[in-house]
Amino acid sequence: MPPPKATRRRRLWRRRLGFAALLGALLTALSSLPPLAFLDRLGIDGLIPARHALFGPLFPPTASDVVVVAIDEQTYHTPPFAQTPKVAWTTALGDILGAVTDAG
Repeated sequence: MPPPKATRRRRLWRRRLGFAALLGALLTALSSLPPLAFLDRLGIDGLIPARHALFGPLFPPTASDVVVVAIDEQTYHTPPFAQTPKVAWTTALGDILGAVTDAG
């Protein structure tokens, strides 16, 4: 006589849990190897672009209330910042922040 359904189902869940535990232990051991040390630094920074690539932007850019104003190396070389000491940027940065605020 075959075992009842509940017993088979329990056995199947035990196998699945055992496999999941084994897989988790294996992945944990592999992630601690020196060639995979770069994974420690990825964290959520790797998940955000992956989510963006799979599902697209969470909010369309036209509906977003967020604006990023980046001051990078290129900014350092363009007017009004070019050839100006960083300590003297206060008025230019104030103008930029005023323009961003005025834009809403």
